[in-house]
Amino acid sequence: MYTKSTAADTDIQHRRAGLAAKPGAAGLIKNGRTTAIAVFASMGGLIYGYNQGMFGQVLSMYSFGQASGTNGISNPTLAGLLTSILELGAWIGVLFNGYSADRLGRKLSVVLACVLFVLGVIIQACVRNGNYDYILGGRFVTGLGVGSLSMIVPLYNAELAPAEIRGSLVALQQLAITFGIMISYWITYGSKFLSVINMASTDRKANFIGGTGETQSKAAWLVPITIQILPAIVLGVGIMFLPQSPRWLMDQGRDEECLAVLADLRRQPPDSPLVQIEYLEIKSQKVFEQRVSENDHPNLQDGTAKSNFLLGIAQYKSLITNRANLRRTLVAVLTMTFQQWTGKSRTSSGADSRCQLHPVLCTLHLCRSQSRRGYNVPVGIWCCRRCHVPRNYSDCHLSGQLGTKACSYFGRHPHGNLSFRRSRDYRSI
Repeated sequence: MYTKSTAADTDIQHRRAGLAAKPGAAGLIKNGRTTAIAVFASMGGLIYGYNQGMFGQVLSMYSFGQASGTNGISNPTLAGLLTSILELGAWIGVLFNGYSADRLGRKLSVVLACVLFVLGVIIQACVRNGNYDYILGGRFVTGLGVGSLSMIVPLYNAELAPAEIRGSLVALQQLAITFGIMISYWITYGSKFLSVINMASTDRKANFIGGTGETQSKAAWLVPITIQILPAIVLGVGIMFLPQSPRWLMDQGRDEECLAVLADLRRQPPDSPLVQIEYLEIKSQKVFEQRVSENDHPNLQDGTAKSNFLLGIAQYKSLITNRANLRRTLVAVLTMTFQQWTGKSRTSSGADSRCQLHPVLCTLHLCRSQSRRGYNVPVGIWCCRRCHVPRNYSDCHLSGQLGTKACSYFGRHPHGNLSFRRSRDYRSI
């Protein structure tokens, strides 16, 4: 069993609380430099949100269908893959980024993600002659980039932030995603319907890029697709001028740099009590993790690239083999699964006039095709067409809400205590 905190530990916690800023708006203002850095880094979320919302609108444009050949696709699986392949790439990108973030650092991982994203966008913009392979390949590469950004940006913000505003700065990622989705709707709306000019009475709905039918120009979809390169370049270049993560510096044995970065972020001298306490917290966490690693995997401590890679694999494996880690993993994974099961993404990723995602639910006879309205359900892969029984979608939404609430309950309730004290005793390490 774990021993309770000593009086000295309690005293340090009280001193830390007294020196730290208040949570909320006051803390964000006092830590203005850290807040500004987090806002800039959250541009990665904006890129993800814009790409997610933009493609559903572009896919319904006549000129894009002619250029990419998507108008002639009759296979529902292939039609769904056009949208869901982004999530497939993002999944792989997230898995790979766990290793690259430790190997290359947080900043270089962001640069790599931006390069992949820009490359994927360029591939999509080169689509021609009705060849949708450009879209499939481009969206997969783009997914690698946005998946990496969706993992590394919150991690970077969390490692720079003091404890009192850490939750607020991490939440900027989700705010940036929804803001990017909103921007994508307005840009694609403008490229299709705005700038009406005076023309013959029979063609007054035409606009400067040729209208919405056969006369529509390629600019209608090229502008929304290629414009997202700009924020990716700004993020990839700008991140190099921002401070490195103090925790990553500590992991690399660069203790003095870690202390200097913390002092700069907190706008206090390195020997100030607040900076010293936070520095020692990071250092003690590093020592603890190192001793646990030495105890669990003594044969992978030679520091070579191969051993570090195998050590990372072993740590991933511990998410399942270790009982306490498994509880944490299940709560996190099931929470996100049920969140998507509610159908929250149906309006942001391909919810246009066609069923664009794989109709697994329809195959399972959970719904029947009545129209061609698409709904993006779990993880952007399943699609449910409008049903004969309208409550089917409501049932999905309700079951997703109940599942999310259950995960929240077991994550916070004493009977669902996630501490690892029941699975092993670390006092001897």
